Amino acid sequence: MSYGIINPDSEQQRAWKRTPWSAISQQIDRFRSLLPGKNPREQRLTQRVVFSDQAQAMLELMNDFDLRKVLDEIIDLTYNPSPLGHKRHWRNAWLRFIKSRYPFPGYHYMIEYEVQSNGHIAVTEIYFDKSLYGSQEPASQERNMLYNVQRGNGIRYDRPMGRQETEELGDAWRLEKPVPQITTRHAAVNGMQNPLNKAAWLMGIHLDNAYRTASPKEYTLFHNPSEGGAIDLLECLWDKPAINVSHNGRHLAAVLHQRQKSGEQTDWVVHSQGAIIFNAAVIYHNTHVGTPLSATGWRYTAAAQTWRDYAPICARHRSSWSKRATTPSTSCPT
Repeated sequence: MSYGIINPDSEQQRAWKRTPWSAISQQIDRFRSLLPGKNPREQRLTQRVVFSDQAQAMLELMNDFDLRKVLDEIIDLTYNPSPLGHKRHWRNAWLRFIKSRYPFPGYHYMIEYEVQSNGHIAVTEIYFDKSLYGSQEPASQERNMLYNVQRGNGIRYDRPMGRQETEELGDAWRLEKPVPQITTRHAAVNGMQNPLNKAAWLMGIHLDNAYRTASPKEYTLFHNPSEGGAIDLLECLWDKPAINVSHNGRHLAAVLHQRQKSGEQTDWVVHSQGAIIFNAAVIYHNTHVGTPLSATGWRYTAAAQTWRDYAPICARHRSSWSKRATTPSTSCPT
């Protein structure tokens, strides 16, 4: 065991250290390219906001979609330092039918800040808002977030089961806390009309079935919230042509890009509407980023897609492609 002596004075100085956005963005190319400061709104971030080391560290963990949402809210603080909390859907119900628009006025991160004597905003902490993540009532209030999911009672759906065993499948996987990025080998996107708790264990079952020899102990769930059958169906129709990708698809595209840049392999299973969102995310990535997703593998289970939908994606990210199908999942060759 080794020991290190902490200097209280240096730690206090670090706790009170504030760095302007201009200095942070100069150090991190991704920040500078995401918000180049060319319009008056972005310039307010450079001119009026400083960050603690803790807040900056959280920003660095975020994918580009999350980062942009959080920075937009911080910029809003420069206009109105005393905003009201935002937890519900937009009051104008028609805005919810524009699926490329984020459905809530506020994002799911809590921003702690101080208003300095000169009117500038000092962001001290950024973390997940405990009142907004996790299972919500009604389920339409749940957020599209990443969650760590751990194996639970050890039951696997690998054989015909009786009623009692089937009921125990709900404890096969255990939902844990939200995470800012993927750190697991396996990941999943759930389908329509799946509240969070159900999505966690159900996608674990699909994961076991799609990767039967892997026997993962954990995975990361990209939660696709349900707003009810009619709205979920509308979202499917919105993402199916991948012309104007939904906020879910854009968020997932940023997650895929971030994971690819880490160099770590990720094997996905995507189910039902999750397959539509995944395809839309890959197409969005191809169009706006263009880099190969060589560290990304995926399998579709009960996919709301056809082979015509799969082929362009597989061809773009694999040197060859063929109709290889497994029961009940399909996948591109690895």
